[in-house]
Amino acid sequence: MIQTAHSSRAISFGLCVFWALLCIVARPLPGQESSTGTVIVARGGADAVLIWDATPVVAALTSSKTPHQECMRRLESEAMNVLAGHAVSLPVARTISVRVVYKKLGSVSPEYGDATLAGLEALFILSARRTDIVQYGKDIGRAPGSGATIKAAKLTVTGDLP
Repeated sequence: MIQTAHSSRAISFGLCVFWALLCIVARPLPGQESSTGTVIVARGGADAVLIWDATPVVAALTSSKTPHQECMRRLESEAMNVLAGHAVSLPVARTISVRVVYKKLGSVSPEYGDATLAGLEALFILSARRTDIVQYGKDIGRAPGSGATIKAAKLTVTGDLP
């Protein structure tokens, strides 16, 4: 294929447009503003599912030697914030669930000098009706134990902290 200067400029322009669109689309989602880690919408529709990679939060809590119960309360509070942040962007959903996962690290590789990935741990699933999430808004994820939670929320623990 013979490439002319005109087609090179068209390709360059196309790449610039692609990167500009990517920067616009890749801005943080509402739920990401209140939590650390990545949140993705795994399924939309009536029963929406979010997946939150809480690895940075889990690492910070465990490295600070926070007691297990307090770690779980803080993670539940952040998961509530994730639900609240995404409720507006999922207007069709009747229920919204957030699956909280983190990366389990294995031993340090002598070859690379860094911890190896031992897999993903699915910690818990928090589900609530969208109407309840919208009603309580950002107050649902206030300080643990403050009483500002969704009473109808369902918590299913599926794993354990490191």
